[in-house]
Amino acid sequence: MANDTSIALDLWFEPGSFREGDSRVVRLGDRVLRCFNAHGGAEFQAATESGLLRELVEKGYTVASDPVNLADLPDLPALVPGVQLVVEHPVLPFISYPYEWPFDMLKAAALLHLEILQMALQRGFILKDSSGYNIQFVGSRPMFIDVGSFERWPEGASWVAYAQFCRMFLNPLLLEASVGIPYQPWLRSSLEGISPELLNRVLPLRSKLSRSIFMNVVLQSWLNRRFAASDALKKMATSRPLDRKNLLRLVGDLYRLIENLKSPYSRSEWAEYERQNTYNLPDRERKERFVAQAMMRSESRIVWDLGCNTGGYSRIAARYSKWVIAMDNDHVVANLTYQRSRGDTPNITPLVMDLLNPSPSQGWGQRERFGLEQRGPADFVLCLALIHHLAITGNVPFDQFFAWLGRIARAGVIEFVPKDDPMVGQLLRWRTDIYH
Repeated sequence: MANDTSIALDLWFEPGSFREGDSRVVRLGDRVLRCFNAHGGAEFQAATESGLLRELVEKGYTVASDPVNLADLPDLPALVPGVQLVVEHPVLPFISYPYEWPFDMLKAAALLHLEILQMALQRGFILKDSSGYNIQFVGSRPMFIDVGSFERWPEGASWVAYAQFCRMFLNPLLLEASVGIPYQPWLRSSLEGISPELLNRVLPLRSKLSRSIFMNVVLQSWLNRRFAASDALKKMATSRPLDRKNLLRLVGDLYRLIENLKSPYSRSEWAEYERQNTYNLPDRERKERFVAQAMMRSESRIVWDLGCNTGGYSRIAARYSKWVIAMDNDHVVANLTYQRSRGDTPNITPLVMDLLNPSPSQGWGQRERFGLEQRGPADFVLCLALIHHLAITGNVPFDQFFAWLGRIARAGVIEFVPKDDPMVGQLLRWRTDIYH
C-alpha cells in the first residue's frame, strides 16, 4: 500500500528501512529495490568486487542483488535524493519478525548472522549493524536481507554492532535457555531487544559464573553503567585497537555459546495433541484426505495454517502449495514444527502467534513492523480444531471470526467442533456454557 512519501502511484518507501543511513528499500509495484547513496554504493561495490556477496548468494545466505539501470526509473531520484546505485531483490513470500520466531528459529538466525560476519571479516569487511530484522525466513531457511550492512573494516576497528547483536539475539536466547522465560513477549514490547542490564537482573547465579555469560552479559551490564557515567571511560574503551584474530575469536566464542544453547521446553499441554486427540483412525484419515483434496483444488501459493499445533496439516498443505505459514500461540509446538520442517518440508515457516492478540502494527509511526493482517491476504487458510478455542477461550463471536477470516484470506477450510467433543468439554470445565 502506498504511503504519503510516494511519488508515483506504485513507488514508495518500505517503512521498516528508514533507519538505514546509506541505503533505503523502495517498493515499485511488486518489485523490491535497494537504493544506495554515494558512500553506500561504494561499500556495496567493494563487497561485490571482493567476491563476498557472490559467495553468500551461492550459499543461500543472503538475497540476490541484481543491478538496475537508474535511467529506467525516472521517478526514483525525487523519492530518494542522492541515489547513485540501485539493485533489485527477489520478493520474499512472507515477512516475519524475531518476536514471532520460536527458540530454534532465533538461534538459527543468530548463527547465520555470525557465520556471515566471519566470512566478511576474512575478506576485510564487517557488518555495521546486527538487527534481528535484517534476517528473514524463506520457509524454514534463514536469509540475510540487508546487503547495505556490509562495509570495509579498517584493521584494528571494533565491532560496533556487538552490543546490538547481544540485545537482539544472545540475550533473548539466554532468557529462555537459562531462566525458562519465553522471550517473544519481551521482544514484541521492545523492538530493540533485551538489554544486558535487564537480563543480568533475572539470570541465576550459576549462569553468571559461566565465563561466556559473565563476559557477554554481566561484564557488559557493568561497563554500560560505568560508561554512562564517564565519557573518558567510553572514549578509552572504543579507541582500543582490535586485530582481526581477536575479533574472529570473539565471534567464534559467541557462535559456540549460542550453538550450545537449548530451550528447556520440550513438552506442553498441546504438544502431544497430534497423537493423543479425540479422532479415531478412520476419522483422522478422512480429515487428512479432505484437507489434501481442498489444497489440490485451491492451487494456492501461500497458505496460513492457524492453530497449526505441531504442523501435521501444515505438512499436507506444503505438498500442494509453495509456502505455508504455520502459526500457533504455544511456543513449544511452534518450535517442534520448526525442528520437523527443516528436514522434509523446508517450505514451512512456523511462527508463535496468539490469534486472540496477533502481532500488531508497531514501531515508528506504527508502520515500521506490520501487523499480521497487513501481511495478508493469504491465498488459503486452514482453521482446523481452532474455532472452539477462539469462541470459548476468547469469547469471539462466530460472525466476527468469519469477518476476520475474510480479511486475511481468499479461501480456506474451517473445521466446526461440536459441544460433545471432549476437548470442548475440557474448555468448558470451569466456564458457564453461554455459547450457542
